[in-house]
Amino acid sequence: DEIDLEPGDIAYIDNGTYALSSEVTIDLFDAGESNQPVVLQGVSNGVGRTVLDRQTDSGSAIRFFQTKGVELRDLSVMNGKQGVTIEQSTDCRLTRVISQDNSTTGFDINESERTIMRHSVSFNNPSNGVLVRAGTFPSTLQADGLVVWGSTYAVHMGNLASASFSNCSFSVAGGESRIFLSQNTAGPILSDYNHFHRTSSALVAEKINVNAGNDIYG
Repeated sequence: DEIDLEPGDIAYIDNGTYALSSEVTIDLFDAGESNQPVVLQGVSNGVGRTVLDRQTDSGSAIRFFQTKGVELRDLSVMNGKQGVTIEQSTDCRLTRVISQDNSTTGFDINESERTIMRHSVSFNNPSNGVLVRAGTFPSTLQADGLVVWGSTYAVHMGNLASASFSNCSFSVAGGESRIFLSQNTAGPILSDYNHFHRTSSALVAEKINVNAGNDIYG
């Protein structure tokens, strides 16, 4: 809130671990445009990391709320309830973002359209690697080069949510685990050139049906 960001601005965040007592919120006052995003840029030279540590296993490390045209690059987030939440926002991007050791979910895409994820990682987030959900408004996600492991559901698709995945790698383990879990009115999932690794009776996909047995894909 102390810095007014405008379309095309880049805010550089230096090497180090930043202990957060509350979530970092990016809202409409810091919005960019789809062709001129506001960029939050972490360390990208391979020396050190930029880490946002939520510490408390509650809230998110960083939250986009009712904004547009914002991109995270080369950041790690950890120890929130969710690592990154994108809520009621459009044309936001996550590039080389690592979300790990959160208490439920790595990336939470909620009522947000045209979200793009590139070369990002969700690791050791016990419930959902990526949660795509909708309410009054739909959610759409395009992911390329995404890696997810250490979650019960690598990708959890809520009602009115749709997504495409290409060149991604998903790993799940255990009889309750799924690479894709879809709610009954979830939209389509497009999958192209992805790697699926499952062990200990985990399944590729399950779609919830309200009035009948679920659709299971082994």
